Amino acid sequence: MPKTISSQASPCQAGADSIHMLENQQALDLLRVREAVIYQTRYDAFVAKLSSFPRAVQALKEMHMRFDGYRKDGVTPEGAHPLEVARHVGRYKRLIVSAYGRKFFDDVVIACALHDGIEDKGMSGKEIQRKYGLNAAEMVRLVSKDKSDPGFTIARYYHEIANYSGPERIRVGAIVIKGSDRRHNFHTVLGLNPARIGPYVEETEEYVIPMLMDATHMYPRLEGYFADTAIELTEATLVARKWHEIASHRGTLQALMKGFSRATEATESNSSAGRIQSLGVTCAIGHTARNAVLNDKKPPASRQKKSAQPHPLPPVIGMEYAFS
Repeated sequence: MPKTISSQASPCQAGADSIHMLENQQALDLLRVREAVIYQTRYDAFVAKLSSFPRAVQALKEMHMRFDGYRKDGVTPEGAHPLEVARHVGRYKRLIVSAYGRKFFDDVVIACALHDGIEDKGMSGKEIQRKYGLNAAEMVRLVSKDKSDPGFTIARYYHEIANYSGPERIRVGAIVIKGSDRRHNFHTVLGLNPARIGPYVEETEEYVIPMLMDATHMYPRLEGYFADTAIELTEATLVARKWHEIASHRGTLQALMKGFSRATEATESNSSAGRIQSLGVTCAIGHTARNAVLNDKKPPASRQKKSAQPHPLPPVIGMEYAFS
C-alpha cells in the first residue's frame, strides 16, 4: 500500500517558519520605531518653529491626533505625509510672508496639515471653516478630489484649482499645497506598482508641472517657490520613468538589497510576514537608486540575471526621506 504524503509541514519546517516570521516581525517593529522617531522629531521641531503661528500649531496637533495609523507601507506613520507637505512650505516662510502676509502663511500651513482630512478622515469643509476660517477651508476643498461626483475628471480637478474664481490668495494657496503634496508623494512613487507609475508621471507632466510653471509668471512674488518645486518634480518624473530600467536588471536590485535578503524574501512569501514591504530599504538605498537612474547606469552584463521576465521591484519603504 503506497505511503500517503502529509500536506502539513513537518515540525522542523513549522518551527523554522515560526522563527522566520518572528524575525520579520521584529524587523518590522524596528523599522516602525525608526520611522516613528524620525516623524516625532520632525513634528516637534516644526511645531516649535511655528510657535508664533498658533492656528497653524493647532492644525498640526489635530493632524497628529487624527492621522495616527500607518501609511500603506505599514511602517511609516500616517501623519508623516501631511507633516512633510507643511514642512516643505515652511522652508519658504520668509518668501511667503513677504509676498502675502503672515495670515496667508498661517492658512497655507493649516491647509497643508489637513489637506487629506476630507478625503481620508471624513472631515467636512464646514468643520475646517469653523475651526480655522474660510480661506484654509477653501484651500483644503480645492485640493480634495471628490470622486463620488459623476462629473469628476482629473482635467476638471486641476482646472478648478488653477482657475478658481474666488480670492487670489486662495487660488495661490491651493497651487502651493498641490505642488508640495505632489513633491512629497513623488518621494514614495518608486514604491508603487510599476503599472501605476506611468499614469502618475503622465498626470504630473500634463497638469502639475505646467500649473506650477504658469504660476511663476502669474504670481511672480512666489516665483522662487513655484520654480523650485517645478524643477524638483521634473527631476522626479525622470527618476520614475527610468525606474523600469532598474527593475529589469536583477543585478542592480541585488546590489541595492545586499544584506537585506531575508526582508526581500518576506515580500515574496505567502505568509502574513510577506506583507512586510522591503523592510531593509533605507534612505541610503534610496539615494543609490536615485543616483543610478539619474546617471543612467546599467549593471555589467555579467551581473545581469538571465530571465524571460523582468524582475519586478519590491515596494520601497522610507523613500520619503531618500530625496530630502
